Amino acid sequence: MARMISLLAVFALVCSLTCTACAKQPPLREIIDPAEAAKDPDFKIQGEYVGDGTWAGGEKAKAGAQVIANGDGQFTVVMTKGGLPGDGWSRGDLQFSLAGKREGDIVTLSGKGFSGKIAFGWWPP
Repeated sequence: MARMISLLAVFALVCSLTCTACAKQPPLREIIDPAEAAKDPDFKIQGEYVGDGTWAGGEKAKAGAQVIANGDGQFTVVMTKGGLPGDGWSRGDLQFSLAGKREGDIVTLSGKGFSGKIAFGWWPP
């Protein structure tokens, strides 16, 4: 019985520490004014891109890229073979994610054996 009370006390302590840590996080800032959003350099780069790609084995196929700005110059890019969802890519088709970091107007991408760059809002060939 004493062990059960000790475990419950530890559990309560861990829960209270977790709740305290979560409560100290600043709220995420929501920007709904396009003019204000345009001041963020990540805003210019995020979006959806589509073009022709060369896949493993030299196969040429349409490629889609969903560029997600995570803040502070960090990006996640979801690559889809066949195009964007609703425009060639279907559930079950090849997709993978790349991590990106912005330096100036260029985002360098890497991961899953792939690399690339987005420059001035365009994914160069």
